[in-house]
Amino acid sequence: MNDVVKRGQFPNPAGRPPGAKNRFGARVFEDLATVWEESGIEALRVMAKEHPDRFVAACVGRLPIDFLVSVQREPSALEAALLKASPAEQALLSEALVLISRLGPRALELLRSEAAKLIDDSPQNRGS
Repeated sequence: MNDVVKRGQFPNPAGRPPGAKNRFGARVFEDLATVWEESGIEALRVMAKEHPDRFVAACVGRLPIDFLVSVQREPSALEAALLKASPAEQALLSEALVLISRLGPRALELLRSEAAKLIDDSPQNRGS
C-alpha cells in the first residue's frame, strides 16, 4: 500500500505551481467581464422583470456594508418640522391633520382664509 498518503506527506511534493490558483481566479473574472460586456445590462433587465426579488437581493448583496449603513435620506420639510416641534405642538398638528382629513380638499382654502383674517387682525397690522 504505497499509494496511501500518510500524515505530513503530500501526494504531489512539488505542490501546485505558484500562482495557479490566482490564475484560475483571474481567468474566471476575465470571462465574467467578457460576458458582462456582451449581455450584462440585458441580463439585469431580464432578472429585474422576471425575478425582482432576486434582482434586489443580488444588487444589495454586492454593496459594501459601509455604504448600506451610511445611506440616509434627508427628512422632508414636514418631518423636519415635526422633529423640532414640542409635544404640545405635535398634539396640535395631529389634531389639525385629523380635521384637514375630514374636510378634504376644502381644508386648505378654509385654513388660508382664517389665517388671513388672524393676520389682518393682529396688533402689528392694526397700527396699535
